[in-house]
Amino acid sequence: MSALMDDVGTELQEVVDGLTYPVDKVHIVSCAEVHGFEAAVRRRLHRLPERDYASPDEVMAELRPQETDSSD
Repeated sequence: MSALMDDVGTELQEVVDGLTYPVDKVHIVSCAEVHGFEAAVRRRLHRLPERDYASPDEVMAELRPQETDSSD
């Protein structure tokens, strides 16, 4: 399973590195669809918040799993 997640992470990085910034969610998703990235990658991109992104780092930060704060 981790190999699949590594592959997905690698493809996600390929998508976001190949874009011209700033870019919005619609453009990110359509780029992945046009270039035939796998369904798991497209699903993750569809979960992005609707906004403009200034850099690949911003996109990848949104795609990272959120840490849960267990210090409550």
